[in-house]
Amino acid sequence: LAAGAPAAARRGEAVFRRPVAGGPERGCATCHRPEDHFVDRRVHEVGTGRGARAGMAFETPTLLGAAATPPYLHDGRYDTLAEAADYFADYFGVARSAAERADLAAYVEAVAGGAAPAPETEAEAEAEAEADVYPETAAVLLEVVLEADDWMLTRMAVPRATTELDDWRGAPDAPDGAALDRWIRLLRRIEARTKVQDFDGARAALAEYRAAVADWRRSVP
Repeated sequence: LAAGAPAAARRGEAVFRRPVAGGPERGCATCHRPEDHFVDRRVHEVGTGRGARAGMAFETPTLLGAAATPPYLHDGRYDTLAEAADYFADYFGVARSAAERADLAAYVEAVAGGAAPAPETEAEAEAEAEADVYPETAAVLLEVVLEADDWMLTRMAVPRATTELDDWRGAPDAPDGAALDRWIRLLRRIEARTKVQDFDGARAALAEYRAAVADWRRSVP
């Protein structure tokens, strides 16, 4: 947590890390490992999913940056992180009172507003900053990903694309901030639609993204 994190988030961190009755594997930090970017690279059945995917095991998603990717859970049943945290407080028994639930939600929201770690070395950071950005590449990749109708693949592609677009901001060859913001919103809409198994909606958002990028290309001298 950042130095200015609220007291509720700091209390919530203790709840998040605490093993609970039934074994330490039921604690939040067992799967969302803070020391490993809040993932454990395993799959778990957590009572979510719908239709043919109901009751299936899913890969643990990172909490970093999750504030920008509603709805939540693998079936998109919740619009807020607080609702998702409350669900897991019930499902795994990780909070003992309404106050602990509120603190846990405050911690998750604090973490979810953060960003993924920077590249490990200064050379990698410089290489990323100098790399050319082609917004059309994201569209090509997502078109291939959406053919598989798989949210997890989309979840891997969209954060990379949005990070590259955001890093491009302010560069001499970049579009203005309003255009970049619109593209990023459309990419995040694609991820949000696939999370609720609305792949037609995701493809419609991709078409809108393609059109927006094409309009900008035509306006460039």
